[in-house]
Amino acid sequence: MALSAEFLGRTYRADAAHIVSADEVRAFLHAIGEPSGDIAPPTFAIKLALAESESVMKSPELGLDWSRVVHGDQRFEYHRPIRVGDALDCETVIDAIKSVAGNDIITTRCDLTTNSELIVRSWAVLFFRGPEK
Repeated sequence: MALSAEFLGRTYRADAAHIVSADEVRAFLHAIGEPSGDIAPPTFAIKLALAESESVMKSPELGLDWSRVVHGDQRFEYHRPIRVGDALDCETVIDAIKSVAGNDIITTRCDLTTNSELIVRSWAVLFFRGPEK
């Protein structure tokens, strides 16, 4: 299925801010073998960005088949660390859409902000393989 260019630039906002808790940061740090602290490791942002990007990509209006997804790329731009107590708003934008040889390639951008301050901007590129012939 070729994804329509009408989705390009569409913006989706999470229903509520995510309050970064000491427990979730501690658990994340423990999982990666780091000592506890009040600052989340850089990889923590994927927890929030991925959840929001997935909710956009799973939107029925897009009609994408998740059984055919291949992760292409992920990158982050940090403006400051994520800290315990941050109330992070998440806005996801469909930055790019391409169809190549029957496959859809979608780039999403996720901005994590608090009080309008950009904390982390991330991009994800996902490939949705076309149907087998």
